[in-house]
This record gives sequence, C-alpha cells and structure tokens, in this order.
Amino acid sequence: LPKLVYKKIPKVGDTQFQLELQNVGGGILQVNVTGPTWVDIIPKTTTLGPAQTILVDVHVNPGSSPNGQQSAVLIESNAEEPISVTVQSAPSSQASLNPPSAAQLSRVWILLLGSCALGG
Repeated sequence: LPKLVYKKIPKVGDTQFQLELQNVGGGILQVNVTGPTWVDIIPKTTTLGPAQTILVDVHVNPGSSPNGQQSAVLIESNAEEPISVTVQSAPSSQASLNPPSAAQLSRVWILLLGSCALGG
C-alpha cells in the first residue's frame, strides 16, 4: 500500500515554502494539494510511485490575501487522512505603502504544526 511522508522546507522568508511529499510504501500514491485562492500551489496534483519524492511550491500572495485571515493548505491522498498546514495572512497594520523591505510588506506567518509521517 502507498504511504505518504511529508515535511515543510522553508524557501524564501515567511511567504514561500515547499512541501516535500514522498511515497515510502508500495503502490501508486495519488496526491492533491489545495488551499485558499490567495495561496499559489504548484503542482496541485501528482502521482508518486514507490520511493518517489516531489517538491510542491507554496507561495502566499499577500496582495490578494484577506487581512489576518487564517486558512489551511490541505494535502489529500489515496493513502492517508487529509493533512492540514495552517497559513495566516498578516494584519494590514503590519504592511505599509513604503515599507523598509519587500519582506515586511508581505509578512505572512506560515504555521505548520509539526512534520508528520502517517501510515496507512
């Protein structure tokens, strides 16, 4: 049976990260990653054979994210219960039209409640 293992890999600041998805079991693993409209996910769907790994890019688009809203990126597969990665946009009081840096303009907290390896 397929078995999904994942971990979060920081990429750029607080607004971008990758999810490393790996099939550590036998069989074919079908994965679908979804989130709110203000989170770009590439690729959203993938198929992994035994021992295959893929990196999924997750980028919070602060220009279209609601003020301070919390939501989740879901990792769904044919082998596991859905896995939830919490994302939250920054309150508008932390952004300005003339920020000292682009990172401060698009400050977003990504919360991952631990890395997880779930067995099927």
